[in-house]
Amino acid sequence: MNEFDTARALLHEFKGDTYLHGLGVLPQAGQAVAALGKHVALIRCRFPGCEAFVDPIRASVQKAGATLVAEIKGAAPNAPREDLLRITAELSSCNPEVLVSLGGGSIIDCVKAADVLHVLGGEIEQYFGTGLVTQALAVSGKRLTPHVAIQTAASSAAHLTKSLSENRRRAGFLARPDSPEGLSYTLFG
Repeated sequence: MNEFDTARALLHEFKGDTYLHGLGVLPQAGQAVAALGKHVALIRCRFPGCEAFVDPIRASVQKAGATLVAEIKGAAPNAPREDLLRITAELSSCNPEVLVSLGGGSIIDCVKAADVLHVLGGEIEQYFGTGLVTQALAVSGKRLTPHVAIQTAASSAAHLTKSLSENRRRAGFLARPDSPEGLSYTLFG
């Protein structure tokens, strides 16, 4: 088995059928999104060439029978606090059933954190630490919003990790439908 086959096998073992990758994968996003919910917030990259990626996602979501209830400008590099608070407020105003993040690690990680604040409230610092989000979800009886993360930068693993610092405990952001956090898909195109 060559290195690419080994990598594919490891990804499948880790993420199962919730990880789509390869050329031409963006038109499949709508099916993954619609399986999770019909009211969608798209939090997207800000770079000038982004529109070429956004258009097929929009079309795919619509074709799958879901509706974009918000299109939100993503976070700047390193996810400044003001972007986190802005995205949290926009999620609260549209209350989506599923999140789609399109961008690099800063955008994807910021969306994870914004969803924690949207669902659980409070200040972001109270969720820093292993197991704190999971514990707060268990106490509240709430679930994070399903999340389809579409990674555009190969230098990050944000699309593979759980929210905030919990990735040290159990990698795989929302990878299992039976987890208290919910279910998500990750796409890499």
